Amino acid sequence: MLFYIFFPWNKKKCTCSPRVISLFVLILSTLGIIFSAHARISIYVGAYGQTISRIFVFYAIFLIGAVFLILLYKLYKPQKQFFPRLLGIVLVSFSILSYRNIDKYIIQHNINHNIMAKEMQRNMIKGNSDTTKLAFKVSRTLDWSYLLQLSHDAATEQFMMLKKFPKESEKLKYRYLKL
Repeated sequence: MLFYIFFPWNKKKCTCSPRVISLFVLILSTLGIIFSAHARISIYVGAYGQTISRIFVFYAIFLIGAVFLILLYKLYKPQKQFFPRLLGIVLVSFSILSYRNIDKYIIQHNINHNIMAKEMQRNMIKGNSDTTKLAFKVSRTLDWSYLLQLSHDAATEQFMMLKKFPKESEKLKYRYLKL
């Protein structure tokens, strides 16, 4: 069905070469694999929290998907330039990734995820929520050692984290913080 949308089709004679058809099928198959990888890493982040390496995996998945979408567009319009568009996407996305405070984002995401998971657990126990339909494990514990070893860019978030969870922070105060 998508093939008819992207390529002109003549009932008497196909205007596309077998090479173009096979490349089209290959690119669509690869895009399916990329979407599957994104879904799997999203489930993994939902279960175990965000880390720097998982952010870079999302970035790599985004870039690979962008390359194959541009290739798909190039099959449709062969006269268009491929490299300038790809270079623009890589530079813009890398600039966004570089200027973003990744460590602060990781702590915020993991704290919000932890609070949401505890709230979902309470609702499941009470039985007044449809969160019982979750098909994957949701972590209800924070990885304190990982979150406290992040860079100094996330120091304010680390102190906010210690204020939000006073029980755990008392246990870890002397272990990780040099007071």
